[in-house]
Amino acid sequence: MWADDKKEQSQAAFKLAAEQLPHSEEQAVARFKLAEAQVFQNDYTNALLNFRSLLTDYSDLPRVKNALFDQALYQIVRASIAQGDLAGANDAMKKILEWYPGGFFGDRSMLLVGQHLTFLRRHSDARLVFGDLVRRFPNSRLAPEIEMAIAHTYVEEENWPAALSAYDVWVGRFGASELRPQVELNRAWATLRSGSETNALTLLTNLVARFPTDRAAPQAQLAVGTIYYNQNNFEAAEKNFQDKILLQNTNYSYEALLMAGRAAVARRGYAEAKRDYFERLISDNNCPADLKVDAYFALGDTLTAQAPDPARPFQKFQDAIEAFRKIPTLYPSNRLVARAWGRIGDCYFQMAAESRDGKQYESATNAYQSVLLGPADVSTRSQAEFGLAMALEKMARLNAPDNAALLDAAFLHYANLIYFKNLLDGEKADPFWLKEAGLAAGKLAEGRNQGQVAIEIYKRLLIRLPPLRDFLLKRIDAARERLPLGKN
Repeated sequence: MWADDKKEQSQAAFKLAAEQLPHSEEQAVARFKLAEAQVFQNDYTNALLNFRSLLTDYSDLPRVKNALFDQALYQIVRASIAQGDLAGANDAMKKILEWYPGGFFGDRSMLLVGQHLTFLRRHSDARLVFGDLVRRFPNSRLAPEIEMAIAHTYVEEENWPAALSAYDVWVGRFGASELRPQVELNRAWATLRSGSETNALTLLTNLVARFPTDRAAPQAQLAVGTIYYNQNNFEAAEKNFQDKILLQNTNYSYEALLMAGRAAVARRGYAEAKRDYFERLISDNNCPADLKVDAYFALGDTLTAQAPDPARPFQKFQDAIEAFRKIPTLYPSNRLVARAWGRIGDCYFQMAAESRDGKQYESATNAYQSVLLGPADVSTRSQAEFGLAMALEKMARLNAPDNAALLDAAFLHYANLIYFKNLLDGEKADPFWLKEAGLAAGKLAEGRNQGQVAIEIYKRLLIRLPPLRDFLLKRIDAARERLPLGKN
């Protein structure tokens, strides 16, 4: 049953054997295999009980002690690490090194403990373990992996010179190792993080050329496209995102197509972005849901960015709304739902501004309200609140009888941003939208002859946004000059 990968059934059989067999080598094997089955099913607590029972209950059987104890100790190291029990892992590792100094599991257990220390961000401690490991097992077959782990501790510390030096030494010692592609990828990332984009690009392109079939190759190719994209070399980025190494690998092809589309948009190739990338992703039934949502969102943005059809000037916004609306309709729990509603509001707002159609402003306010009613990050929520205030203010200009009520409502939403009433526990105000709301609210107050209200808003911004000090002082002075005599 174990060999047939029927682990649950084999566990039950080993348990029964361990309970019914007399004290013997066979019972010891049954208990060991029971514990192994429990590890396989992530039942580390019971696995540790059985491995430790093996060590205490069968020390009188020499063949069990010689054949199984080192394996049991190694499994204790693994299970203890899985449970976050570093002390237990250390104790088992020390027993392996003491009882079996030249054994098969000594270097492996030390590597596991060192890697766990790295995970715990105890990098100096990890290097001590790795250094001791190298001294104890200078000819270990794990030497390439050990040295790579040492370099990784420097990466975790963001000590790029030390990391790069370690990777250079690694390449010089273990250049023929099967780990070479992964190390070259790690070295390229460390080079990039150290600030040398040109050298990183060279390392990545060389990796792809030399190891095109390795699993590191598509990661490197994606990184090449991303570097060009971040350098605003959008044509080169698009070309590299279309490389066959990416498009023939289903783990990367969809992300590569999405990035190629974004590069096409950035170079203003809107038609190609729409046709060759975003619509292609949307129509692919195998495209992962998250990436398909990204494609819908990118398609909506692309449609709004392209030049309008003179015969149908609002059609691009209507098409964009249709794309954005697919997200809350088809993927209501996706992370982009709130942002999609915000962009729908922006489209209606733009159509309203160009057509002076109050109904479009109403549609915009409804979309912005959908953002405020659902889960959204503070930036998205703030943008929607500001958009809602702007739409209400614009509606007021078109609806003379309701002018005052609409302007009051607009000011209230600006105030929600200015006085942090839109924040949840632990959130901080988005400085950009705080500035936009404060300036818009101050202008609105001044336009309604509420100069003192405007001045108080500008004073609040002075405290929250020091870089705007000179500008705000001028606004305050201008508002004071317009105050009635005796109030300034």
